[in-house]
This record gives sequence, structure tokens and C-alpha cells, in this order.
Amino acid sequence: MRDRITSLVVNLTQKFISGKISKEELWEEIQRCVIPMVLESIMRNEREIYLEEHPEEYANGYYNRCFYYKNTPMDIKVPRTRTSNFYPAAIPRYSRYLP
Repeated sequence: MRDRITSLVVNLTQKFISGKISKEELWEEIQRCVIPMVLESIMRNEREIYLEEHPEEYANGYYNRCFYYKNTPMDIKVPRTRTSNFYPAAIPRYSRYLP
């Protein structure tokens, strides 16, 4: 993840310095890209802890959800388990808006 963030920051910095994007667009792009990366990492760790506590459970991939943070849409891959008893605490359960 660190390499992806570094690459993103370098790319966005070059665009900002060359005048291809404004300061507002820069921050919006950072929010749109970095927040999902961090949330996905946290949720993967949450699922790993859950699976250690529930050895009868298995990881079962991800499903996509669109969330909004300050009106910026973000597509996030949410991890799931085979029985669907796991839900990450890092995201709101019945809302599309992040606090």
C-alpha cells in the first residue's frame, strides 16, 4: 500500500505543479484515492482478527460499495466471510456517507 500511495502522491504533485489540476482538485483526488486504500486495509485486518476468533469461518472475497465523504464518491471493496456474519466496524452499516 505504501508504494501505491507514494506513486499517487508523486503523480498528483506533478500534475499540481504543472498546473493541470487546481488545489481543490488535488485534495479531492487525495480523498478519493487515499481514504479507500486506508479503509480497505483496516477492514482486511478486521476480517483477519474475526477469522482468528472464528476458526469455522472462511474469507469469501469482497463486494463493492460506494460511499461519500464530503460529497466525494469513493468505491470501496468491503471484505466478507462465507456466512456473512462479519461486518467491518470501520464503515457505517446502513449509510452511504462517511462521518
